[in-house]
Amino acid sequence: MIVRWSLCFVWLAAWACSSPGQGGGHEGATDPRGTEAPAEPRPDASLPVGQDAEAPGEAGVFSVVFSLPGVDDWFRRHEGNASLPPDTAWVLTRVHAAPRESAALRGTLRAVTRRRTRPDWPGPYTAIVLDYAPAGAAPVVWREDLGDWGYGIWLFVRRRAGSWVRLPSDPFGADAWVRVGGEGGGLFGEVQPLDGQLVVFEAGVRAAGGVPMPEQAYAVIRADSVAVEVRPEVPSDMPCETTVPPDPPLHTLPRFRIPTDSLFGAGGWPRLSAAYGRGC
Repeated sequence: MIVRWSLCFVWLAAWACSSPGQGGGHEGATDPRGTEAPAEPRPDASLPVGQDAEAPGEAGVFSVVFSLPGVDDWFRRHEGNASLPPDTAWVLTRVHAAPRESAALRGTLRAVTRRRTRPDWPGPYTAIVLDYAPAGAAPVVWREDLGDWGYGIWLFVRRRAGSWVRLPSDPFGADAWVRVGGEGGGLFGEVQPLDGQLVVFEAGVRAAGGVPMPEQAYAVIRADSVAVEVRPEVPSDMPCETTVPPDPPLHTLPRFRIPTDSLFGAGGWPRLSAAYGRGC
């Protein structure tokens, strides 16, 4: 069976239904009335913008799944029976200029509540927005309305250094790093190589030779900084039913090599996503 994420997180025990996309739970959280923000980051103008070939860490394709412990804890304490107050911000982690705590601080990554409306929901609701607050500048939205954030928030990146990952240049700028793992102010989550995961590709992604990728889930055989090799998903990769049909012989399945550069668009935005980000 292909290696896959276990998405039945313990946070789901505290699932909340008071607005679309609320749920979750994780220990080590803070009060929604505000987390004490880290010291004001100071930009370091002397720090050069490194070329990718010279960047620290390991190049490839990596997945990051992280949670919102402050929000989760608020719901757990209120038993999911109240709406989050709007315009509340939690500082998730600091953004550094290099993968070490002593590196210059570029800003902070935050979760913020905002009032929103949408056609499929009766009336206004409180959405969770991720934004980036750079040093000395106004915050910019990174992800608008996370939706079902209780399942975990997925991110795909191209470079890591131990428990650190480099964020996309849009909106974080060059050489923006965060630590994943939850200890010492890092994000509550984990980073893993893409090998063995199940993914889907954005429309228009092509394999080597210009071969269009059919729209379906794929199992990643291996991934590195040059190419990602995949095959079509088989039933045993994600057995969601009681009776799982037999797999076809794997040697009969086509394999595709996709240039890694083509899987990340302008500003480092990924053109792939988790096939089962919300479970079966």
